[in-house]
Amino acid sequence: KNSNSGDPRMLLGRALLESGNPADAVLELDKALEAGQDKNRVMPVLARALVHSGQQKKLLDKYGSTQLSDAQAQAEFRVFVGEAHVLQGDVAGGRAEIEQALKADPKMVTGRLALARVQAGMQDYKGAAATLDGVVADAPNNSEAVQLQGDLALYVDDAPKIAIAKYRRAIELKPDNLAAHVGEVASAMRLDDLPGAKEALARQAALFPQHPETKFYQAQLAFLEKDTKKARDAVLQLLRLAPDDVKLLTLAGMIEYQANSLVQAEAQLSKVIKAAPESLVARRLLASIYVTTGKTDKVLEVLRPALDSGRADATMLTIAAQAQLQSGDLRTADLLLQRAAQLTPNDTSVRTAVAVSQLAKGNADNAFTALQAISRDRSEEHTSELQSH
Repeated sequence: KNSNSGDPRMLLGRALLESGNPADAVLELDKALEAGQDKNRVMPVLARALVHSGQQKKLLDKYGSTQLSDAQAQAEFRVFVGEAHVLQGDVAGGRAEIEQALKADPKMVTGRLALARVQAGMQDYKGAAATLDGVVADAPNNSEAVQLQGDLALYVDDAPKIAIAKYRRAIELKPDNLAAHVGEVASAMRLDDLPGAKEALARQAALFPQHPETKFYQAQLAFLEKDTKKARDAVLQLLRLAPDDVKLLTLAGMIEYQANSLVQAEAQLSKVIKAAPESLVARRLLASIYVTTGKTDKVLEVLRPALDSGRADATMLTIAAQAQLQSGDLRTADLLLQRAAQLTPNDTSVRTAVAVSQLAKGNADNAFTALQAISRDRSEEHTSELQSH
């Protein structure tokens, strides 16, 4: 056959997809269709490539109503149509597509993995775990299923040690499972195991040296090791490719904050809040910058959504209290600090702030008593540490 015939295009498209190049796979698979290749063979693979390359709209607009003559091919194809609906924001419609496909082929691994992802996205974590357990029971060597179990362990159960075991097993089954490599790095970082994270990232970088996920974690590790130049260079390189990426903008803001480049940090974090108002990390850091620079009104403005919704943590409450102290509202500052102390009763910095607030209000006796208690607790902790050695 010549180079324009369908079958070589089909084989090349599948190979490109399996090697992590879905965009080029789409080009080859489109040509396979144009060359008259059997739709039953091409469409499930093309649909997967379109979803994985971020072209879900093209899948729905151009091929969404496609009907295939082979029942198994049709079921697999509709799974990816369902995933495209989910990615376009129609979660209920996407789940219905996937569940309909599974009625035709209840044991289809592709469909069950898609269902587990949708269940997790809808916060049905028990359902997702049960679905994955079923897949692993039927297909114990399926790397993606084991990796998704690792994702649940890390991001839902907050069990990074269990997650690492799952990710390593997934990598053992499929060494180029990028998501499993990323998960292992993230899990090690959750454990504050920087040597472990560096080792895992080195293995990832050996396979995916130029991948954005590799560059991102290299920047994050450099940040944690206080190598500002390396971290800044890496994240700015990524921002040139994705200037509106919230994750990158947040890391960039953290790097600049660490370097005490507060103007640059404020600019990056302001972009985050505009794009992702729910980001507590960005609000916390931005509020800290405003306290440092004496912009009291802006502190309360940026923290107000978290304070009003009850999502503010002790650090945010303490920062808000500092702003109220700066503006002379001692009563509100004290109330905020009392809330912070309830959330973290053993946090010395919060207890000290409460004592200082009492002193500012003229309650010298209360402040002195509180500071004595803090001093006594610190002395007991120090004695305990000495005895343990």
